[in-house]
Amino acid sequence: MPLVLGGPSSRADFHQHAMAVLVGPFRLALFRVIVVIAEEQTISIMEGETAVAVSAEMASSAEMMRSEAAIGEIAAAHMRTTAEVAAVTREAATAMASAAVS
Repeated sequence: MPLVLGGPSSRADFHQHAMAVLVGPFRLALFRVIVVIAEEQTISIMEGETAVAVSAEMASSAEMMRSEAAIGEIAAAHMRTTAEVAAVTREAATAMASAAVS
């Protein structure tokens, strides 16, 4: 085998140099694959976090709607009570007016 300047000086060196030349692009390709996988995982995690945030927001909205419904029920009960008190007062006033007339 002829000796080339900067090239392998023996058969073992030639094989080592050839492996280094062949492995280099594979290492780069593997690194790129790892980067793509890491990016996809990051995107997946971000999408998951977004889904959790949206779910929490929906749960919060549902809780707020339940609270508003409870407030509405309390207001309706208060209005019924006020109407009942007014009816009793009206009946009492009618009875007192009837007694005063007779």
